[in-house]
Amino acid sequence: MQPDPQPVVVPDEHHIWPLEYGGPNVPGNRVVVCPNGHRNIHTYIQTVRAGGPAVKVTRRERQLAEQGLAAIAAAQRTPLVTGDPMPVSNDPADPAPDQLAGDHDQAGT
Repeated sequence: MQPDPQPVVVPDEHHIWPLEYGGPNVPGNRVVVCPNGHRNIHTYIQTVRAGGPAVKVTRRERQLAEQGLAAIAAAQRTPLVTGDPMPVSNDPADPAPDQLAGDHDQAGT
């Protein structure tokens, strides 16, 4: 009997400077992330901008979200609002910020 095949995860394309905040739809503003990670990034951005409660994310998700927050602040010429002290995953499987060439989890988050 063959083992069950792994589910296929279709990656999402995330805009570092989010389109809804005026970001351009150009290759340099896009990065591939898993669908769950993509949702986490946007939830983080929205929660931080609203001053809401902490959202737990991976290091990579947080880095991408903070880059988005910085781009939004620069475009709107407003003070940068960051997520500190938002919790970050301590999962050793999560890559360090200098290991962020590809998606942290191709099979989903």
